Amino acid sequence: MKTETKRPQTLREVEMEVEAEGREWTRQRLQQRLQAEAGQHGDVFPLGGQRLVHRRTRPMQLNTGVGMIQLEVLYGQYPADQRWGCPVREHWGLTSHQQLSLALEDKLTFTVTATSTYEAAAALAQKGESPLPRSPQLMNASKRKTLEHQSVTGLRQTTTRQLTTASSPSPPRSPSSRYPPRCARLK
Repeated sequence: MKTETKRPQTLREVEMEVEAEGREWTRQRLQQRLQAEAGQHGDVFPLGGQRLVHRRTRPMQLNTGVGMIQLEVLYGQYPADQRWGCPVREHWGLTSHQQLSLALEDKLTFTVTATSTYEAAAALAQKGESPLPRSPQLMNASKRKTLEHQSVTGLRQTTTRQLTTASSPSPPRSPSSRYPPRCARLK
């Protein structure tokens, strides 16, 4: 009978294992807290303060910075205008089908903006053990936010550039530089 001796784990292996355990504990704790919040405030719409009518419980998935969260939330009809919705989603600032948490969306937007391509952002996030969205819808949401961020940043840079050029006088041009050479006009 052979007794197999288990080789000792490397520092990296132990560290990665404990980090994964910590992430799972954090995910479970976040899920418990969010479920408690949903249970406590989930039947009142935040803007009108009215309770749901025709209430139903629905599953809700939320991809967060620590992993996928599964919640049971109330869904129903808003009495004032008869529209259907989920008060918890409205309270948390989520759209009706959004699966990406706002914190993870911010992290992804920053990562994608800081890198040149989405693939580079994915590689960077994987190195940092960040759960990146796998579905095309979530990737598109992240890309859309990045494009919005880049357009706002680009607009700010353009506006700043326009302001600085408008405030500094342009050098006077000679009369010959105003018009192209005669040869260029004939071509």
